[in-house]
Amino acid sequence: MGVLGLLKRDKLQESEQHDVGTLEKMGYKQELSRQLSLFHCFATTFSFLSPITGLTGTYAFLYTYGGPVSAIWGWVLVCSFNFMIGLILSEICSAYPTSGGAYFWSHRLGGPRARNLAAWLAGWLNLLGNIGSTAGVAYTSAILIRDYVSLATGGNAGASAGVVLDNAALLGLYAGVLLLLGLVNTVTVRALGVVGEISIWFHLIGCTAFIILLPAVAPTHQSAQWVFTTFSPDTVFTGISSYPMMFILSLLGCQWAMVGYDAASHLTEETHAADVSGPISILATIGFGFLLG
Repeated sequence: MGVLGLLKRDKLQESEQHDVGTLEKMGYKQELSRQLSLFHCFATTFSFLSPITGLTGTYAFLYTYGGPVSAIWGWVLVCSFNFMIGLILSEICSAYPTSGGAYFWSHRLGGPRARNLAAWLAGWLNLLGNIGSTAGVAYTSAILIRDYVSLATGGNAGASAGVVLDNAALLGLYAGVLLLLGLVNTVTVRALGVVGEISIWFHLIGCTAFIILLPAVAPTHQSAQWVFTTFSPDTVFTGISSYPMMFILSLLGCQWAMVGYDAASHLTEETHAADVSGPISILATIGFGFLLG
């Protein structure tokens, strides 16, 4: 091992001692193995947020309930509020870098009478939210695969010219994606970090290519005024005549793509320099999610 290797090892050992000491001050015993770097923590968290699967699955919803204004300005509004929430979560994560995340925080920060109920609610809501978001992302991924098959076999998305998979095949794809997600999460933490690293490069390259190719191959282009100022909800389809209500509902499409950045808090007990890496990963995930979205 060279000099740089020894220095890196000593730095990691010093960092781990600091992390363990931080937990001991809270009366919390270190249980998990710290194998993730700051970048791997961020990459894994960003993969959970995944604007590719989040936004592509809600474009139809956004344009039904608002149009370009909801897709663009709604995204800016939603990300702005989420960044404020991220600042709060980052501050708490820095003080309490434990794998329990909001579950542990609720008990530690809650009053003597309310802390047990607060932790119980936080734990169950977090669990149900993770189940729902995982199911939603897996189903969206299955739909995207189905559309890719149609496009690759000569048809437009959903058109009969290509191979159109029926609902039974879609259900099979959905089950396959869920199984793959389960397998990925059974590997070691280090391998999970590598998967996250691959994912973030896939997002960066894929989104960049999409941004360049879509305007290049589009036969026509809308004006900047239309893109940034058109609000055209489908009041007939939705049955809602109130424009403010339609805009508020359209924000759900943007918010769906801006979930999961708290995953960094659940990885802190497996991350070096957790009181710094966790908060940075939360804010970086929101920031890069906004830019790529």
